[in-house]
Amino acid sequence: MKRDGPLPPPRGLPRWNEQEEIDLSAVGEESGSYLGDLERYLELEEDPERFQEITPIGVAEQSVGRCALFYCYWGEERLPMSIRWFFEFEIPKIRYDFGWRDFGAFDELELGPRLMEKYG
Repeated sequence: MKRDGPLPPPRGLPRWNEQEEIDLSAVGEESGSYLGDLERYLELEEDPERFQEITPIGVAEQSVGRCALFYCYWGEERLPMSIRWFFEFEIPKIRYDFGWRDFGAFDELELGPRLMEKYG
């Protein structure tokens, strides 16, 4: 899908991936007990090779429920990604977001079409 006209300005938001580098080997493992469940899900529903260095970060309280938060690198491009595993549902829910922060401007024309062509 293509947007008609120019992209709206980000209004001073940082870019989605404009953040300090995080050493994934040095962060906490509070949500580590859910890592096995997440890995089994990725084996069934995704290409697990795309998810590198999956690292448990903690358990987060979200408006829709508690989730185990993981950071990883995604794809050959090694894009930072966060994964939220909502474990309290009868059938767990999952959410993927590029970047390791919960906000930021994302240029949909920068990566979207290229990633869809390559991985879609």
